[in-house]
Amino acid sequence: MTPKFADAIAWQQAEILMQPVFIRVIDNLRKQLEQTDWKGTYHDTQAWPDNVPEKVKAQVLDLHQQLIRAADDHEIADIEHELAQLPRFQPGYELWLERPDPVPQASESQIKLDLWQLCYQVCFRDYQPETPDDLIIVDTGLLDEDGQVDWFQLDQKAKHLIEQTFRQLPQ
Repeated sequence: MTPKFADAIAWQQAEILMQPVFIRVIDNLRKQLEQTDWKGTYHDTQAWPDNVPEKVKAQVLDLHQQLIRAADDHEIADIEHELAQLPRFQPGYELWLERPDPVPQASESQIKLDLWQLCYQVCFRDYQPETPDDLIIVDTGLLDEDGQVDWFQLDQKAKHLIEQTFRQLPQ
């Protein structure tokens, strides 16, 4: 889900915050993983528009790989032109948490955390992923009086969210 902003000011505030939010979320996830028996691996994901056939998704991903290997400007332009005619995906990132189940001969537990959703919960006030059509409100408490990142407030909010997320994991 891509957040919907009320105006350009909200967009600019989110633009200032999102990279620092991402950094603090990742760092706090690392700290929590160090304190638990959960193991985490990061995975790239793609969010596609509804009703995009698997064949088209595969074609788009193949074209992206071709673009990486393209040798000259003409080949790059041809691939970019073809990509412009096809649906686009929104890149995402997940943290897959795994923990061996304490019960002998039981399978491992696995939880997938969407890193963008965690970042949105830090960056925006009262963010609810279930209501994607609602306008978001940037948490301006994460900005100082000059409109710059308040690193202390940001770290506190990210730390609280990640601790809460780990408390909600299966025991």
